[in-house]
Amino acid sequence: MDRSAILWAARLVTGGIGVVLMFAAVRLLGRARAAASWPTAPPVFALARPLGWAGVAAGLAGLATASALSLAALTDPGPVPGNPRAWLLATAGGLAVLLAGLGATGPLVGRAELSVLIRTRRTGDHPASPIEALLPAQPSDRDVPAAGQPGWVYQDMAGDWYLAVATGTGPRLVRLTDFTLVPAGTPKPPLELRGSVEITVYPVSRAGT
Repeated sequence: MDRSAILWAARLVTGGIGVVLMFAAVRLLGRARAAASWPTAPPVFALARPLGWAGVAAGLAGLATASALSLAALTDPGPVPGNPRAWLLATAGGLAVLLAGLGATGPLVGRAELSVLIRTRRTGDHPASPIEALLPAQPSDRDVPAAGQPGWVYQDMAGDWYLAVATGTGPRLVRLTDFTLVPAGTPKPPLELRGSVEITVYPVSRAGT
């Protein structure tokens, strides 16, 4: 094998390692974000988040390096760029990969978090919260998918949006346009999972305060 082939193989290996590190780190960050946001998600070790970001940085560095050296080799086959044109191509290629990778990291981590939540199995009914006593006693809403979790947002075929909530009588759907509990059969199936939300309830202030 000649020297040029060895150099191209090294660039491919570097890029492949960068891809593996990138996606492994994204999955780890998704698991860490899910564990921090949802009590039903499986826990992760304490250093999961910093290790995930370190993996993203290392993966992007590997991809950028491989791309830069590959573009530079188009004008200079040596292991290191030796002329201004090669350096220009290397710099442009490396920056393009870095910017694209940074832009894609956020959405990829979000999708990884959602995948973790979808795969999470319910281990039992959660104890009813005080606010559930204010909800009307109705049968469990069979429109909620079996694997659904409180906080997940769905859209039906008619384009209406619904939020899954946990009540004392089982899972229910809240219509997001008016925040009312809807009876079974209201959404137009099939429901498509669109994301998840977090809601903070602030207590009512006492009179005179």
